Amino acid sequence: SSLKPLRFSRAIFYCRSAQEIDECCTLLTPSTAGKPFLGFDIEWFVTFEAGVAPRKVATIQLCNEECCGVFQVSAFPGGSIPRSLRTLLEDWRIPKVGVGASRDAIKIKDDHGVDVNGVINLEDMASRVPRSSYSSSSLQSLCEDVLHRILDKAPALRLSNWEFQPLSMPQQSYAATDAYAGYRVYERLLAFFQQHQHQLQHQHQH
Repeated sequence: SSLKPLRFSRAIFYCRSAQEIDECCTLLTPSTAGKPFLGFDIEWFVTFEAGVAPRKVATIQLCNEECCGVFQVSAFPGGSIPRSLRTLLEDWRIPKVGVGASRDAIKIKDDHGVDVNGVINLEDMASRVPRSSYSSSSLQSLCEDVLHRILDKAPALRLSNWEFQPLSMPQQSYAATDAYAGYRVYERLLAFFQQHQHQLQHQHQH
């Protein structure tokens, strides 16, 4: 296919210390001027061991237009999520958007005891688009259908060790691009719904 790959080319902040996390959360907290939503995704280390419980969430990614925070929660001292990140995740006013976002929120709650509020599942949103032919609701297919871009899901990265320190640059880029893909798909779907709404109102007035 002739589609170009989607890449997050802005600043990626790889955060492991409390100070890095605080600084990044400040950048990610929407200003009145910025768009009030964040792309949201998580990674964990899939071990394929029979009868062994899944590993805990290793990274949480949150992204806006300008930057993406890749928070390696498995590296945090004591494994607990610092207050600044917890505050951002718990804030109802800031939508966190992604495919399977509510599943990811449940895993964060189960693994780390933090409520992620304001999550929006892109697959639910896409299914409400009138006359849409969105083939399936994976992030990959939504990227192709909505953004006309390819999302690279190379198994070597997707199934890599997300608890390893430090994460490699390709790992950081992969994690950030996933969150960014969600951000962009949501932005496009939102614009579609707003336009559609406007047309409906316009027809109504005539």
